[in-house]
Amino acid sequence: MAVTYQSALFAQFFDDFSQNVLPVTPIKKYYQIARFVLEVSYYQENIAFFEQSVAHLEISARKSDFTITVVSESDTQITPPNAFWGKEAIAADGIFSSDDEQYVAHYQQEYEIFQITDCVEKRAFYWMQNEDQLPEWERSFSFRNILHHFTENTSYCMLHAAGLGTEEGGVILPGKGGSGKSNTSLACVGSKILYLGDDFLLVDTETFTAFSLYNIAKIEQHRLPFFTEIENNIQPEKLLSNGKLPFFLYPFFKHALINSFPIKAILLPQFSGLENTTISPTTAAESLKAMAPSTLGLLKASQKTFKKMVQIAQRLPEFMLHTGTDLQQIPVAIEKLLFD
Repeated sequence: MAVTYQSALFAQFFDDFSQNVLPVTPIKKYYQIARFVLEVSYYQENIAFFEQSVAHLEISARKSDFTITVVSESDTQITPPNAFWGKEAIAADGIFSSDDEQYVAHYQQEYEIFQITDCVEKRAFYWMQNEDQLPEWERSFSFRNILHHFTENTSYCMLHAAGLGTEEGGVILPGKGGSGKSNTSLACVGSKILYLGDDFLLVDTETFTAFSLYNIAKIEQHRLPFFTEIENNIQPEKLLSNGKLPFFLYPFFKHALINSFPIKAILLPQFSGLENTTISPTTAAESLKAMAPSTLGLLKASQKTFKKMVQIAQRLPEFMLHTGTDLQQIPVAIEKLLFD
């Protein structure tokens, strides 16, 4: 459970931090995320660490809905103002907030990362000691905690799920790591079924539209030879501790990416071990069981997010996707479900 502090203390901290970065000229980037424009001010030289995973969403400068200031102390010598809390007073999960829920902060002591989000004014600061020591997930899913807090009080729900489809409609594939989201998604690259995302996406619970967040994909190293087009054209990033290779689909595979689609169904991937890929009906309870634990756990999300997931599970048709060893059948089966 998050530790709470008086909102006035957070506001003062935020204002002090704002004043601290003013003398430095930032690099500004703008991204279209669902119906929102995100402005990010980077106060360091190396912005690729954060920018690559969202580069497919970059747009020209315009009035923003959210702003994030990113600061690396090793590059800028900018430090946050003195904290009004002690490290021993922060919750075990490193999350603490204001008593009125306007402000929420995350402190990752192991990596020296501090994030503070103003959910009312739609602004955030992301401070790090040194980008070279950041964990892989901070690059793969840039600002995922901040984006979650920005959208938590809207109709949007950030989900741990993959997304595949066309402009006419698509499917979302929730599930914990190892459930088959990545292999299913990569099997569709080069087909008529386009890639919305592999691990996190946004769902509007009013229109039931899915929106892309990240263009990164991950695959077990031993399975890479099965995806020859990817193996031949993209240089993977450093091998992860879980044995997966991450790589960015943008810009080389930008033709295979899609930024949004109306959701037609929920698919729960499950490897069958057989040659053929088949689809069978399942239940809303199974869909919720697939999407809720990993989403709530990874985002440290509240009951607000859980209620949105209940809406999604109750509203959409649900199916099991029994993936087979013939990978070419996977996009064909999804296309048939969507448009037959």
